[in-house]
Amino acid sequence: SLISSSPSASTVMQPSESEPPYEAVLYQALIKGDKFDTVVQKAVETVRDPATTFTISGNGKQVRDVLHAEDMIRLYLSAAEHIETVRGQVFNIGGGIDNSLSLLELFAFLESELKIKLNFTRLPPRESDQKVFVADITKAKKLLNWEPLVSKDIGIRKMIEWVKQ
Repeated sequence: SLISSSPSASTVMQPSESEPPYEAVLYQALIKGDKFDTVVQKAVETVRDPATTFTISGNGKQVRDVLHAEDMIRLYLSAAEHIETVRGQVFNIGGGIDNSLSLLELFAFLESELKIKLNFTRLPPRESDQKVFVADITKAKKLLNWEPLVSKDIGIRKMIEWVKQ
């Protein structure tokens, strides 16, 4: 699964109230509407039903970074290993600049991979939508010795295969 960074997505390292002090719970909140997995699912459905139509807000040039679930799991494990250093720290977590793309770029990639044409209609932009949001993962790289290893292209391809199952 891919996780999209959003303006409200951050991860906090905190000791769990119900666990021993050396364990941690990672909290992540993603705002509704930035779900790349939904777009991939609908694109795969378009293979079976070419009449499927997407509705997007704005011009489709909004940029987000994506993070594959395998990289998030590696992050959790690294945080557990480094809990004494990162306890109470707040991190911006996402795929970083190398794993960023716009909605239109995602559509183009899916069209190429699935050999389909995606149809969409546009709504006015959402007032609260940021045009570009890419997580600065410098702190996680430094304190957790972590960075994403699954590229956006490979991650999207893995998601396509997962959705097809």
